[in-house]
Amino acid sequence: MLRKIRFLFLLLSIFLALSSLLFSWSGHESYTYLVVKSLNLSLDKLVEIRPYTYKETRVYNTKYYYTDDFAGQRKFFDPMNDGKFPPDPSPVDGKLPAWQILTIYAQFPDFGMDEELELSPLQSLIGNSQGVRHMRYKLGLIEAFE
Repeated sequence: MLRKIRFLFLLLSIFLALSSLLFSWSGHESYTYLVVKSLNLSLDKLVEIRPYTYKETRVYNTKYYYTDDFAGQRKFFDPMNDGKFPPDPSPVDGKLPAWQILTIYAQFPDFGMDEELELSPLQSLIGNSQGVRHMRYKLGLIEAFE
């Protein structure tokens, strides 16, 4: 009996470890939606969608850098979700609620726009160029990366 319990515990441990590794980066939009809706803030205010007109000065991988609006298309939502949650209604009169903007663009940095770049000679120490953009290291007076 004890052997069976140990085996079941081992299986459960393996399942939990694998699921957290496999799905740790999925569902940004769902998580963001739940957090935003739990706040005591009025984020239903409609915000006008404006054309992308400013000049970005940092280097990006243009193959994955999106400047077009994709609200209402579920374009980058996690395919493992049910296709309905979180809501992603189409813009009305060129406007979206603030909560939807946060939900849609929560995963924007993970689309690949910061990958395959040469940003620092030290980037191999932390993996790749995405690490340079999304991590900051400070040791006393020495600071590295963004």
